[in-house]
Amino acid sequence: MTDMLSIGASGVRAYQTALTTTSENIANAGTAGYSRRIANTQEVAAPSDGSNRVLNGLGVTVSGIIRSGSDLRNAEVRAAGSDLARSEAGAVWLQRIESALTGNKLDERLTAFFNAATALAVDPAACAPRATPLQAAATLASSFSATGATLDGALADLDQSADAMAGQLNTLSASLAKVNSALGRTGQGTSGQAALLDERDRLLESMSALTDVSVSFDAAGRASVKAGGSGPLLVQGDQAAVATYARGPDGATSFAVYG
Repeated sequence: MTDMLSIGASGVRAYQTALTTTSENIANAGTAGYSRRIANTQEVAAPSDGSNRVLNGLGVTVSGIIRSGSDLRNAEVRAAGSDLARSEAGAVWLQRIESALTGNKLDERLTAFFNAATALAVDPAACAPRATPLQAAATLASSFSATGATLDGALADLDQSADAMAGQLNTLSASLAKVNSALGRTGQGTSGQAALLDERDRLLESMSALTDVSVSFDAAGRASVKAGGSGPLLVQGDQAAVATYARGPDGATSFAVYG
C-alpha cells in the first residue's frame, strides 16, 4: 500500500510540473523569443537486489525541461535578418543620396547652362545672349554648392548612425557575455536554462541585424560569436570585445574590434 501511494504521489508531482510547463507555454504564446518547452518524464526504476526477480518501478519523475528551439532554424533566421537589414540600410542611404542630387535641381540647371552655352556659340559676337549663360552658370554653381552641403550632411548622419550601431553591438555583446556566464552556472534541463537560451537567441538575432555573425555553441549552450564568416571574435565565453567605427582623413571608413 505504501508503494502504491508513493508511486501515485510521484505521478501527481510529475504531471503537476508538466501542466505548469504547458501553462507557461500558453501564457507566453505571444512573447517574442519564447520557445515552447516540454517536461520530459521517466520511470523511477527500483534498485536491483542482485537476484533475477523483476521488481516493480517506483513511479515517475521529471528528468528535465526540454526546449524546442532549433539551432538550425535560428541560424536561418539570423541570416535572413542580416540580409534584410543590409537591404533596408542600402535603400535608405541610396534614397538619401538620390534626394541630395535631385533636391537642388542640379540636372535641370546643368541642362539650362548647356542650352545657354549652345545658344551663345551660335552667335558669339552678340551681346544679349552672353548674360543668359552667365546667369545660368551662377545658378548652377549655387546648385553645386547646395548639393555638396546636402551630401556632407548625409555623410555626417551616416557616420553618426554607424557609430551608434557600433555602440548597440557592444551593448548586445556585453549582454550575451553575461548570459554565457549564467549558462555556465545553470543546471541542464531546467526552466532557468531554457529562459537563458531564449535570451541568448534573442541577443544573437539582434546582433545579426547589425552585422553578419557566425555562431558556435559549446555543450552548455554558451555562444561564441565572430563578425562575418571568419572575422574577429565579438564574444567568447563571458568575455566581450569592443567594436569601434572611424572615418580617416582620406574619407575611408573602418571598423575595429578590441578584445
